[in-house]
Parts: sequence; structure tokens; C-alpha cells
Amino acid sequence: MAFAKATSQTVIRQNERVEGNIAIVTRETETKGKFKGTNVHSFGTETAVLEKQGDKWLITHVHWSSRKAK
Repeated sequence: MAFAKATSQTVIRQNERVEGNIAIVTRETETKGKFKGTNVHSFGTETAVLEKQGDKWLITHVHWSSRKAK
């Protein structure tokens, strides 16, 4: 939480795909800021798989990865 408060994240691209009771959401982000005295500049990718159960969508899988900006 401290990292999230000290940095700002911008969504570069987000896509959603729904097929029946399964949804896949992908997101690319850029994070900038300063955390514990160190400058932060990175790009991230997130994939979430959701399953509709009744009238609710539940996250069944999440994957995050990131890389430092050049």
C-alpha cells in the first residue's frame, strides 16, 4: 500500500473479452514516482480471468509482470 501511495499508475491499454461465463481482462500500465528514496519508472502487464457465478463475477486467476523503463 505504501508503494501505491508513493507512485502513480496510468493505464495505457485495457481490453476485455467475454465468452459465456468467462471473462479475460488484460491491462498495460506505466508506473512513476519515488519509493523509499528511489525513483520508479516501470511498465506492467496484468491478466485477470473471471468466472460469472450467479449474478457476480469472481476472479479465478491473476497474473502481474513488470519491467523497468529504458
